[in-house]
Amino acid sequence: MVWTSIKNGLIRQYKQGPSSKFFNNKENVRVEGVLHLLKERKTEEEILSFLQKFGWLIDDLDVKVYSANFKPCK
Repeated sequence: MVWTSIKNGLIRQYKQGPSSKFFNNKENVRVEGVLHLLKERKTEEEILSFLQKFGWLIDDLDVKVYSANFKPCK
């Protein structure tokens, strides 16, 4: 599973590895997969590029308008 998170102005992309199960002679125990940080957008250019591509998904009117300026016209 891969997802992107925005916290405190930092845009990070995470990936969680597959979970596993094992039997401990009483019940099945599920162990979560390892969490990996794939990409962190730090520079202003990277952040603006992300907002241009994916800003329409964010619930903020200013960001949606900014993103709409970079969508191709039909």
